Amino acid sequence: MLDKLRTCRALPDILTADDKTEAFKSAFCIQNAFKIPYKDTKTLQGVMTNFLQKAQGASPTDDSYDAIEDLSNEINEWKATVHLATITNLDFRKDLTRCGRSGEAVFQRTAMLSIIDRWQLNDMFDFNCEGHWSLQGEYPLPSIQGVEDKVSGPKPDLAIFFNTEALLGSDGFSAPIPPILKSCIFPDNYIRRCFPFVFIEAKEAFHDITTALYTNMHSASQALFNIYTWMRKAGQTDAFFQSVRLFSIAINAEKVIVRTHRAKPLGSRGGLIFLCDEICTLYKYDRDTVCLLVRNILMEYGAKELCKILKSTVEEVSKQYVEGTFQNDQPLKRKNDVSFGAPSKRHRTSRTASQLTS
Repeated sequence: MLDKLRTCRALPDILTADDKTEAFKSAFCIQNAFKIPYKDTKTLQGVMTNFLQKAQGASPTDDSYDAIEDLSNEINEWKATVHLATITNLDFRKDLTRCGRSGEAVFQRTAMLSIIDRWQLNDMFDFNCEGHWSLQGEYPLPSIQGVEDKVSGPKPDLAIFFNTEALLGSDGFSAPIPPILKSCIFPDNYIRRCFPFVFIEAKEAFHDITTALYTNMHSASQALFNIYTWMRKAGQTDAFFQSVRLFSIAINAEKVIVRTHRAKPLGSRGGLIFLCDEICTLYKYDRDTVCLLVRNILMEYGAKELCKILKSTVEEVSKQYVEGTFQNDQPLKRKNDVSFGAPSKRHRTSRTASQLTS
């Protein structure tokens, strides 16, 4: 994975302070014990009462299958309103115990899927597991080794996207999108989900989580570059650097590391540098802590802030495309890709974060 990070300045081993991190910590992380007063369960009580009334009014031989299905769905729907995950604490702990003595595949198919809780995704978000991104069409991540060096596209264990219809409206599937930018908005080539912004990598049992951090950095950097490409076309680069943040979660059976990712311009040299900061590390985590954290990332930032930014960007670029003012330029192609701040071979040495970001 380190080999894939030979892109335009991705720094997975260095945390760089971000002005937005403290606000994210306050908004995303559980500060106190999670409680639901009985006075807030009236809707749930009504669901249970309705089921009991059906049972009391039925004959002993009537089929209860549909009623039980309805009951389960209504309980799950209610749990989402109070930010409870569908999976129970008991089942979540059992999965973590199982993952502690099993391979990575078991972990990816149990705990990793549980923490996103599909009821919390509602109609605004979608997800994909191990969806391989192409080389991103005309806009792959630039390599510091030059344009002839093709960095393969990410293949995140799990990526959370915006639902295309939620972002672009009911006619989003027919929106006038410049063909050159399609790989940037639909990186896994599925038009019903767009602009991934949360990435999760799982490692088996208690194995080293470093590879997951690197993989997340690769996914987040390409996704940031995709968004930057759109916002540059829309003339909104200031908003990109100031407000656009993506998120990653590296997880194993023992701990969870949550990071925020951003890009920064390389000043007079041009191009971007990709940076990360840490929101939290959770040790021996429980269901409520990690599930609510993911839920808060989606709702408190994804729905309230990032969705509006991307919607404005796509509207502006689509308008340009319809009006014929869209500039169909492509990244500069040179032997050494100096447009992205590539150093010469003799200067490709380890540098501090301050040197790279200056």
